[in-house]
Amino acid sequence: MKSGVDPMRFDALGIDGQLLRFLLKKSSTTSSADIDMPDLIRTQSPTVGLIGGTKTSSAMHMENFRKAFPNATILWSFDGFGGSTSIKAASTISAKRPDLILVGMGPGKQELEAIRLKIFLSSTPGRTLIATCGGWLDQLGMDNYYPSVAKTLNIRWVFRLFREPKRLWKRYSIFAMTAVLRRKKIVSYCSGIPSLDFDHRQNK
Repeated sequence: MKSGVDPMRFDALGIDGQLLRFLLKKSSTTSSADIDMPDLIRTQSPTVGLIGGTKTSSAMHMENFRKAFPNATILWSFDGFGGSTSIKAASTISAKRPDLILVGMGPGKQELEAIRLKIFLSSTPGRTLIATCGGWLDQLGMDNYYPSVAKTLNIRWVFRLFREPKRLWKRYSIFAMTAVLRRKKIVSYCSGIPSLDFDHRQNK
């Protein structure tokens, strides 16, 4: 909310995380990039553009993505520190408009980037699914980032905290408590947006 992101600018909102689902009173299946995107990519064989990471890691994202999804075609990859905003990048994105753009820049920044891309591409022919994906692009380069039990029991956050304690401890303590205290504002912020809670896994 502090980032100034207008949720109504999105066509659909995926609800990830047990705490957020509890606050919003959502009981259906969690929607998250690491859960939903693999099936979509493997069944659709899309052309893909990637945005996120540093200049060095953005190149690694391409390599890791190719290994994970050999059926997809990676058209380009830009870093998350302004790499997609240059004149050269704009020309590339327009000329090589992909079926899918994945934006992994962290909360707030990635949503603003997704909105910017949506506006930018609105003047060019074609259709593109623009999806935020958090740290998923980095996770692709790590073997078994989430063990199967984490997804089965919906305790992915435990393994994320174990792997990245310095970066995530505030998210699962201070920020979590703040979210509980500001529940009404969060519910209001998220209300009115179409949710990905429909059975999207059967509509491929």
